[in-house]
Amino acid sequence: MKKSIFILLVIAFGCDDKKEPDVLETKESISIVLPKNTCSFSLISEKKVTKQAGRIGFRDDLNMYYINVYLGGIDNTLSGLVCNMPDELKTVDKQVVFDGEYFTASQLPYPKFGGETMRYLVLTAIK
Repeated sequence: MKKSIFILLVIAFGCDDKKEPDVLETKESISIVLPKNTCSFSLISEKKVTKQAGRIGFRDDLNMYYINVYLGGIDNTLSGLVCNMPDELKTVDKQVVFDGEYFTASQLPYPKFGGETMRYLVLTAIK
């Protein structure tokens, strides 16, 4: 009896050890080409970041996209005005993970709200 159940299982499921590829293993990372830096004024490097999580926003008064990073505490955020935002990611409220470099300049735009720190941001990778 046990032998016949085993044979039925082998017939039903097969004995091929080829595994169907897992979707997560085979899914390729989408390559995003970063445009040239559009901030043509003099920038002073402040810090580099890797695998930083943030949310995309848009400043109408500056006509620029930014990535807002929550730094902890009450209303403590860093808004990086992106000097090379790819067109594919120009979506307000989209969450992203990025690598890049923050820059300061002699004249930075004023923050929109208290607790916000403004910097320019040049991306080196984003997803």
